[in-house]
Amino acid sequence: MRTARILQGLSAAIDAATARFGAPVEVLYAGCGPFAPLVLPLAARLGPGAARFTLLDVHERSVEMARLAVAALGLEPCVRAFVNADATTWRNPGPAPLQVVLVEALGRALEKEPQVRILANLAPQLAPGGLVVPERIVVRACLASLAREVVSLTEAPAERRRLVLGTVFDLNLETACALGRGEPVPTGRFRVPDLSPDDPRDLMLATTLVVWDDVVLEEYESGITYPAFQQRAGRVRSGATIEVCHQDGPDPRFVCRLEPV
Repeated sequence: MRTARILQGLSAAIDAATARFGAPVEVLYAGCGPFAPLVLPLAARLGPGAARFTLLDVHERSVEMARLAVAALGLEPCVRAFVNADATTWRNPGPAPLQVVLVEALGRALEKEPQVRILANLAPQLAPGGLVVPERIVVRACLASLAREVVSLTEAPAERRRLVLGTVFDLNLETACALGRGEPVPTGRFRVPDLSPDDPRDLMLATTLVVWDDVVLEEYESGITYPAFQQRAGRVRSGATIEVCHQDGPDPRFVCRLEPV
């Protein structure tokens, strides 16, 4: 599902970029891995007249394997360059502008993988009017029941008995550019409402990927959109204040702090 939705969203984003810039659209795929699965099917369908792809990965072997895959499929005319570099620090040497940047370096709830750092580096380098895919990654804080989530996987979302506290982080082009300018990561701060004995009390972070426009990867449709329970926070009580902030560095994750009443 993840691969299908991102391919659909990237195709729509390329269409949008074509309307802005004309063809071929210049697309950077950061973190392409050994098989570049999120662009090669599109390259085969679109051809070099519609889009030219730059494939970038920090692992030299992955870049070598991607080069072999492109050659085996006869897609060399669709690929502008193969780049072995760290996407969190790489600078575009030109002359081709960055018109669409695709990054899927994701763990659930933006943990373990450097999605935030990569976008903070690459988004400010986009040509004016450039696009990022996924368009938005939205993380919301909820009160839920771990046991109830497990048994309700086959049920409608309404059966999961959640209390949504609010949006913790909306990672998009605007926020990525702000981070690239050195602005701090937004912090979510929420007051817990009065809870009844039956209300859920486990703190959970829920993630939704808006790949492009109406192409959305919803919760539970992929491992990267499974909810992340913050068990270190403990059981939440009425009136408490919850502070949630994304921590970057070698171990990216959200840090949650619970202030008792």
